[in-house]
Amino acid sequence: MPENDAQMEVPADTPLKGVARISAYLKTLPDAPGVYRMMNDKGDVLYVGKAKSLKKRVASYAKSGGHNERISRMIADTAEMLFVTTASETEALLLESNLIKRLKPRYNVSYRDDKSFPNILLREDHAFPQLLKHRGARSTKGVYFGPFASAQAVGRTLNTLDTRLANGDANAFDFAFIDADKTGYDDYYERCLALVRPGGLIAIDNVLWSGAVARPATTADTAALQALNDKLHRDERIDVSLLPLGDGLTLARKR
Repeated sequence: MPENDAQMEVPADTPLKGVARISAYLKTLPDAPGVYRMMNDKGDVLYVGKAKSLKKRVASYAKSGGHNERISRMIADTAEMLFVTTASETEALLLESNLIKRLKPRYNVSYRDDKSFPNILLREDHAFPQLLKHRGARSTKGVYFGPFASAQAVGRTLNTLDTRLANGDANAFDFAFIDADKTGYDDYYERCLALVRPGGLIAIDNVLWSGAVARPATTADTAALQALNDKLHRDERIDVSLLPLGDGLTLARKR
C-alpha cells in the first residue's frame, strides 16, 4: 500500500473538536475571572465552570493527558465554547450558579456551592416552613435563593423576609418594582412573586440592556438578564408583556 494511502487528510473546512477546538480559543482569552460554557456539536451545554483566570483554566483542558475518564469524554465532545468575563471571582460564582440551575449541564454532575458563600433556604419538610441561612451542599428539601457574596446581606434579607412572613404579607402586595444588581434579578423576582397577590404586577426594568440581550453575552449582567427573560417567557405562573420603554420594561401579572 502506498504510504500516502495509509493516512487520511482532514479537509480544511472540517469543524474543530476536542482539544484542537479548545486550544483555538487560547490566543484571545483574557487572564481575567469569568464563566465558560462547553457545548457539543448540537449546541447542547455540556458543562458550566468558573475561573479566576479564563486563559489558565481553558489551557488546562487543552492538555492532551492527565484527565479522568469523565473530563476526557467532556473534552472530546466539546465543539464550541462561550465565555463571559466578570469583574471578580465572586461575580463569576454567582453567574455560574445561576447558569447551572437554569441549564442543568450533563457534566455538572453534582454542583456544590462554595462553602464560603451562604444561601437562603425556605424548608419544605414541615407544615410551618422554616427560613434560614444555609451553607454547603443543597441536600435539604426546600427552595434555595443565592448564593450571596455577603453573609451580612443574607442576614439583612432574612430579617426583612421574616418580618414580612410574620406579618402575613405573602400574596398581600399589589405592585413590586425590580431595578438593582442584574445578577440578583432572578432571586428578587422569586421573592416578589411570593409577595404580590394574584392579579398583582411586578415591573422589571432594564430588560433590554441597550440591546445587549439580543447578542452573545459578554458580561455577567447581560447573561443574567438573558436567563431571566427566557424564564419569564416560559413561566406559567404569570402573564407577561415587554414594553419598549427606555431600556426595556417587563410587566409580569401574577395569575
